[in-house]
Amino acid sequence: MTSRLRRPAGALIATALVGGLLGIAPLAQAAVGGPISGTVTGPGGTALAGVQVAALEDLSDNEDPYWQNVDFAETDAEGRYSFPDLADGTYRLEFGDRLNPNPWASEFYDDQITVRTADDIVVVDGAAEGTYDAQLAPESTISGTVTGASDEPLGDAGVYVSTWANGEWVHVDQTTTDVAGDYLLRALPRGTYRVEFGYETPDGDYLSEAFDNAHYLDQGDDIVIASDGSVRMGIDAQLVPGEFDPVPFTLNQAPVISGTQQVGNMLTATTGSWTPAPQRTEIYWFRGETYTGVSGPTYPLTAADAGQVLTVLVQVYGSEGEYEYANATTGTIAPAPAPAPAPAPAPAPAPDEPTISFPKSIDVKGDLKVGSTLVLKNYKALVARSAVSYKFQWFAGSKKIKKATRTKLKVTKALRGKKVSVKVTAKLGSTSRAVKVKVGKIR
Repeated sequence: MTSRLRRPAGALIATALVGGLLGIAPLAQAAVGGPISGTVTGPGGTALAGVQVAALEDLSDNEDPYWQNVDFAETDAEGRYSFPDLADGTYRLEFGDRLNPNPWASEFYDDQITVRTADDIVVVDGAAEGTYDAQLAPESTISGTVTGASDEPLGDAGVYVSTWANGEWVHVDQTTTDVAGDYLLRALPRGTYRVEFGYETPDGDYLSEAFDNAHYLDQGDDIVIASDGSVRMGIDAQLVPGEFDPVPFTLNQAPVISGTQQVGNMLTATTGSWTPAPQRTEIYWFRGETYTGVSGPTYPLTAADAGQVLTVLVQVYGSEGEYEYANATTGTIAPAPAPAPAPAPAPAPAPDEPTISFPKSIDVKGDLKVGSTLVLKNYKALVARSAVSYKFQWFAGSKKIKKATRTKLKVTKALRGKKVSVKVTAKLGSTSRAVKVKVGKIR
């Protein structure tokens, strides 16, 4: 899996490792035949010499696909390549070297942008059926500049390019900015892309956005490369601290409960007036401090409410998971009028167990490399009440990382090469729920 400085949690993607990231020097293999072989050409069928070809194998151990380079070849003067030493198994091929690009667009067999959508090549008894050729197009590039809040250049900022495949945005390539804040993404074929930017400040804060000034990649603008050899410039970003922080709610008018406050009648609650307008509103009714199990704007008064004070909780939510709440209360609820004495009120029903869920935007920010700090974001559970406690545990593979029980994790040398995840447990009363967020592999 290609190392990234940052990746959203909850949606781990499988990408191909390139030889430079693995620390493996690509080895030129003689084009003399082998389990997998073929020819690489350019426009018009011209043979391309010196093109790197990588053989990748899924080493995921039945987890998420994890395609890793296991062998390299290089085309000869006639554009031929071969892998004479591959064992039996299933492979995928990448043509071109994104770390050391030549003027040709990289691609996967057969004419695919990502390893996720590439064709399987099966080697059985030391042979694969047929040959596996590729015709490369001239490379296209995407470039731009990353600056800070005061237009200062941000060097060493991460730049990530993705394309839509198999129902999600899949990582294609990445680079970092130079001291002037400039970057260049090379060896891209025709396609539709989105670009995301990330930068860790000297204070350890992580700033990120997608082009063009969007919070998340799925909110970004498409960058369409419609023809071979295209040059897309000006794909810039200005990373401003707090730019995408949720806007706090302001209560302009408090909720109001109307209706005759006597058993047998119906009470109605307004949601109040808020700025900005909520994306979602929930209403819950309480008898004293006990949830009645009734939600929504209306409440039928029953004998259990006689002599009690009811409280309505109005909870509003924003698009980024932010929330706020307000209350309104009744007076003491009168018993129902009757010629005969009213029966003794039934015992109050036991409160329903709360429902705990986590926002879809739960995420881990930070650079997946030794010396950086990973920070858990947007982890707070969505519940009707706010008295929630949290526990955190970071893992390296399936093993707990000792003393890693906070929202931040300092990446040490001992974690290099480990798959890191974090478990968040939310508890409200006797109810608890946990979610495990996959982060990625430390390089």
